[in-house]
Amino acid sequence: MLTDQFLFIASAAHEVILWFLIILSVFSVATILDRFFFFKNFLSETSAILSEMIEALESGRNSHMKLVYDKYALLPAGKLLQKSWEHIIEKRERGLEEMMDSHLLAIKPEMETRLGFLATLGSNAPFIGLLGTIFGVMEAFEALGSEGSGSAAIVMMGISKALVATAVGLIVAIPAITAYNFLQKQLKMIFHHLESMKETLLSFAKNCNK
Repeated sequence: MLTDQFLFIASAAHEVILWFLIILSVFSVATILDRFFFFKNFLSETSAILSEMIEALESGRNSHMKLVYDKYALLPAGKLLQKSWEHIIEKRERGLEEMMDSHLLAIKPEMETRLGFLATLGSNAPFIGLLGTIFGVMEAFEALGSEGSGSAAIVMMGISKALVATAVGLIVAIPAITAYNFLQKQLKMIFHHLESMKETLLSFAKNCNK
């Protein structure tokens, strides 16, 4: 019968979902660590570039600014500074804001890499765990129907085992959504520094035209 086949699938699905959640947790931890150190380094470097850029502008020497963006030439913020400064030297304010906005839009997808995975995992892992629990409870009640009321203790153990899937789902989801919120704040701080760099250079370019 179709019901018997479904119950057989439910028995195997409970274990499969548990292992699936464990695998997701490994990917989640790896993603969290990768993005945490990436954002930490990026924020520190962007802050340093902004500070040194302001010092270079105050010095009034083009060679000083070149030293700054050469020093950070491999970093997105360093490339932004180089392109912006070369644009200012050649064209002053004209088209500068559009060029910088275009550059910021281009690096945003790279910055947001794998954050969507954490958000999706944080939202859906509890439901995956709940599905595993439902399959486990179905298995436990099937055992109750097969063995009779004398097996109530075994059934309770089965239900207890089934609830493990919900617990694992929450254990996977909570760190993922917490890390996602934290990393979003870090991302906002990074773009705040980049926007500060943009506004400072725009202000400098406008003053050059006076």
